[in-house]
Amino acid sequence: MSDISPEWDLRQMAVDVGAAKFDLDLELEDRPEGIRGRFVYNTDLFDAPTIARTAGHWEMLLQSLVANPDQSISMLPLLTEPEKSSYRNGITPRPTSQLENAFTS
Repeated sequence: MSDISPEWDLRQMAVDVGAAKFDLDLELEDRPEGIRGRFVYNTDLFDAPTIARTAGHWEMLLQSLVANPDQSISMLPLLTEPEKSSYRNGITPRPTSQLENAFTS
């Protein structure tokens, strides 16, 4: 990036264009106070609770990476403790993908 005159005050602006460019997008921004992120998603495909769970899984993965930097990503957990407990106790059925449903239906 070229040198910019100190008289200029440059800031990134969040612009909502009313529609997601992609079905699911994670935008990350490095700021002085830390990295900020947001999910932008197609509301025809995802609802807010699904995105909230996805954000929880992303956070769990990042925490696991920091705690176990030498561990293979495929071995790191995605589910939060309440989700693990819910699946173990049969409270929540195991999620299936549309692809899996196509072969079992």
